[in-house]
Amino acid sequence: MLKKETAIKKEIVNLFGKYCSKCEGACCKGGVFSVFPFERRNIPNQNNIPISDKSGKRGNVKDLVMGKNCPFLTEKGCKLKIELRTMDCLTYPVYPILKENKINGFLIHKSCPFYKEISKNKNLLRLLKKLWEIQLEQKISVKELQEWLGDDNYWKDWYSQTIKVMLK
Repeated sequence: MLKKETAIKKEIVNLFGKYCSKCEGACCKGGVFSVFPFERRNIPNQNNIPISDKSGKRGNVKDLVMGKNCPFLTEKGCKLKIELRTMDCLTYPVYPILKENKINGFLIHKSCPFYKEISKNKNLLRLLKKLWEIQLEQKISVKELQEWLGDDNYWKDWYSQTIKVMLK
């Protein structure tokens, strides 16, 4: 399954590449990215990155506070091997919608300048769905995913900056 997962990740990175190259990875230049428990042990040099639960409601999901730039960002992009990249980084600005513990759509955050184009890229959304399904089968519990996504009451401002794309 790891080879299939890695192949899907490579294809996702390739498809996102046409958007990311235009803004030069603005999302990697500051802020916070979240890590699931299985991802934390794989991140190199994490002792140099502050880890927190900014909201106090994320359970086992933690936030790595990057400051100005992601410590893994280089002029050529992310220096982390694709197998080590976090789901938050790999799938930004797309977040799964769960219904009855199944992914039936996505929220796409408007902070990405290409959110409209991404919302129409059916091939990319299909691959993202596959990748999230693999994670839910093997690495991430539904509870962890729900804690990460929060709810629209607590994350009201964040949710107000998304568009919803339902899958068929």
